[in-house]
Amino acid sequence: MIAPLATDTTAAWFGVIGVIVGALVTGVVSFALERCRQRREYRLSLQLVKADIEDVLRVTKDALDHEKWPPGLGRKDWVTPWSVRCGPLASGMKADAFKTVATAFAYTQQVESGLATKGDQAFDEEPESPVGSRDKEFFLDVKDAFKRALDTFR
Repeated sequence: MIAPLATDTTAAWFGVIGVIVGALVTGVVSFALERCRQRREYRLSLQLVKADIEDVLRVTKDALDHEKWPPGLGRKDWVTPWSVRCGPLASGMKADAFKTVATAFAYTQQVESGLATKGDQAFDEEPESPVGSRDKEFFLDVKDAFKRALDTFR
């Protein structure tokens, strides 16, 4: 016959082992699920940022083709979505690639401001500018930065 104290001790040890194993399994499962969520968020952020880059390039092309600020885009917002998406991108992209994309998006606040205040206005004329206009020079810089950013996705 087994002593009651030994039975209670054995049961207690099984309980402790069960708690430890349960905690380890929960930790591993939680870690795996979090990694899956992060990868999914990274892929979604990549797609959305790429779409925003293509949108900025389209607006830039329109501005350069017509040599005026595109009309009707006064409420365009690329800055807010970028601020939400840059975290997942920073964690998943190589540092140089992320820096290239972030540098391009640094222009978006200026583009948004110009669209809101200069929408449908012709580019300014600036004789000292190498291309004859500060606005045109600005859009050429934006185009260059966003083309480099788009190239990081290829």
